[in-house]
Amino acid sequence: MRVIFILVAAPLLFAAPAFAQNALPSPAQPLGQSTEQFLDFASEVNIGEIQAGLLAQQRAQSDAVKAFGRLMAFDHSELESQLDAAAALAHVRVSDKPSSTAGQTMEQLTSMSEDQFDRAYMDHMVQGHEKVVSRFQAEKSTARNPSVLAIVSGALPILRQHLALAKAVQASSSSGRVANWPTK
Repeated sequence: MRVIFILVAAPLLFAAPAFAQNALPSPAQPLGQSTEQFLDFASEVNIGEIQAGLLAQQRAQSDAVKAFGRLMAFDHSELESQLDAAAALAHVRVSDKPSSTAGQTMEQLTSMSEDQFDRAYMDHMVQGHEKVVSRFQAEKSTARNPSVLAIVSGALPILRQHLALAKAVQASSSSGRVANWPTK
C-alpha cells in the first residue's frame, strides 16, 4: 500500500509550481456573470480547503491524512492567489470566506473525535474534489477571459491529482493501513 501512496503522491510534488506557471496576468478584460460566479465559487472552495487542510494537520491521526491536509493548504493557497489576481485585474470582488457548506463541514470536523476525523475529512475531500473538478471542467469550456482560462487549465490536472490522491488515502484509511505510514 505504501507503494501506491508514493506512486499517487509523487506527481503532486511537482503540482505547486504548475499552479504558479499558469497565472500570468493579462490586461484587464471584463468578465461575464458566469465567470464572476465561478471566481466566487472557486475562492470559497479554496478558503474552505485551506482551513480544512490546516485542521487536518492538527487533528488527523494518520500521517498520510496530515500530509494530504498540508498539500491542500499549500496548493489551494497558491490557487487562491492566482484567482485573487485575476479578479483584481477584472475589478471583481470575490469572497474572502468559505461557503456556508464549508463552514458547516468545518464545525462538524472540529467537533469530531480524533478517531472519527480522518475518515470524515477524507470523505469530504473526495466528495468536494469531485464537485470542484466538474465545475472547473465546465468553466474551462466556457471561460473567455485569458487569465481565468489559464488558471483553470493549469489547475484542472492538479485538482484531478488531488482527487486521485484523496481516493487513495480514503481507501487506505478505510482498510486501516494508513495510520502508521512514515512521513519521510
